[in-house]
Amino acid sequence: MQLRPYQQEAVSSIFRYYEEGGNGHPLISLPTASGKGKTLSEFTRQAVQDYGSRVFIATYVAELVQQDYDEMLEVFPNAPVGIYCAGLNRKELHKQIVIGTLQSLRKAVGKIKNPPDLLIIDECQVIANDEATSYRKFIADLTALNPDLKVIGFSATCYRMGQGMLHKGEGALFTDLIYDKNIAELIKEGYLSPLVTKSTSTKLDTTGVSTRLGDFAIGELERAVDKDDINEAAVDEAIRMGQDRKGWLFFCCGISHANHIAEILNKKGYPAAAITADTPKEVRKQIIADFKAQKLRALCSMNVLAVGFNAPHADMGVCLRPTKSTGLWVQMVGRLTRLSPGKANGLVADMAGNTLRFGPIDALTVEGKKKGSGDAPVKICENCQSYMPISIKVCKDCGHEFPINAAPKFQAKAFEGAILSGQPSAPQELRVDSIKYGLHQKEGRPPCMRVTYQCGLLSVSEFIHFEINIPRAERWWRSRSSMSLPKNAKQALVFSKSLKVPSAIIVKQNGKYLNVEGHLWNNVPYVQEKQTGTAGVFQQALTSPLGRF
Repeated sequence: MQLRPYQQEAVSSIFRYYEEGGNGHPLISLPTASGKGKTLSEFTRQAVQDYGSRVFIATYVAELVQQDYDEMLEVFPNAPVGIYCAGLNRKELHKQIVIGTLQSLRKAVGKIKNPPDLLIIDECQVIANDEATSYRKFIADLTALNPDLKVIGFSATCYRMGQGMLHKGEGALFTDLIYDKNIAELIKEGYLSPLVTKSTSTKLDTTGVSTRLGDFAIGELERAVDKDDINEAAVDEAIRMGQDRKGWLFFCCGISHANHIAEILNKKGYPAAAITADTPKEVRKQIIADFKAQKLRALCSMNVLAVGFNAPHADMGVCLRPTKSTGLWVQMVGRLTRLSPGKANGLVADMAGNTLRFGPIDALTVEGKKKGSGDAPVKICENCQSYMPISIKVCKDCGHEFPINAAPKFQAKAFEGAILSGQPSAPQELRVDSIKYGLHQKEGRPPCMRVTYQCGLLSVSEFIHFEINIPRAERWWRSRSSMSLPKNAKQALVFSKSLKVPSAIIVKQNGKYLNVEGHLWNNVPYVQEKQTGTAGVFQQALTSPLGRF
């Protein structure tokens, strides 16, 4: 079969890496729905036919084993391939190519008489840096059998929560990211379906939900989100948004949540089913088949639709699960990027605020823990979406101060912001819950006043420069105070407690940040870009009881 140009580039990059003397463990990153399995299979075919290599392909669930096996035979007909997986009731360890789960292959290490030359790990983001994990022990066992073993990782998300990029950090198994294809490039080239977002009015309130291991505590999250009125509102809004859409995917917070959403959909006349960890394998298989045949309009799930699920006609994803996991978010959204006849785009109805939390999906940045941070989980700055150890009190990138001993609060609506960088987004209204003022200093510039609006979990900042952009500072100050204009940010802070607070702000997404475009004063808009003269300001200075600063 003919590979796409970027797939062939990825295959060539592996051979080139070794030809040029690479002796580490390389990584290949290809976006969800880009044909990662076919790329992996073509590399395997060439390694077997041209070099006589013996290849093990390991992944972590039986469904992916079957998927990789089917794609191998599609790319490499009559391949000498077998499956070693207890879940599939197949133990074919003697084949030149063996595809299996980690759990099954590790138990079979003692039976291996001819060790592999290559170990390919599919969905390698599951591997932690901890040497004590099952994956790392399995790799150590294979290396003991063949010291020249080459380990190659494939993933759509080459990073882990709290660890960062898989090829960085202390104890990292992988050493080099040798190929990385951008999702926006594939959309532009016509290989993936475009993604769009639309605003919704449905709100999720997870007041008091804690963070564990870098993400929302799932039990607490489900109890906070899985409420009858919220579920009804979410489903009603999804139905309105998806009338012209063929396949709906609902990403939920737990088993009960997924079942409840499916029940509501069915009652309203839209055939739906929930797939959870409790769903028997044969039932799950039939449900997915019915969805692909469009006998079901919607599937509802927590995690099992994330990795390895393939239904190209799915064109609307309803996110009812807030997450701080970059990988999980990418996998969810990626379910909508497969091409299908008549499919114009994939609609992301993000009712959980993840688009705002992470920014454009093709411009995500991930940082791991710094040395000496211990095993503490990471957190995400609500202001700039940077990752950092949970113990950090002030964001290293933007200066945002995290509340002390404050439980995370989440009150969000789906945002019509760009899910892809360079994609236009419409201005949106966010209700202001509180406001905080502080100084912001950039090297080589005088201090400005940082104004941080707390809108649920989201913190949005604007910066007022009293010594540089004086006309804008005048317009901003006049809308909030009858006092004369301060001459610098420090003086502005003295009187900040007396400033009028807007009821809402108008924001527009710019890359991974939000720009404040305007303000609402008890539902009466004030647009800060509106030009006004300065005469009134100077006249006010003469009559102000404080006089001119």
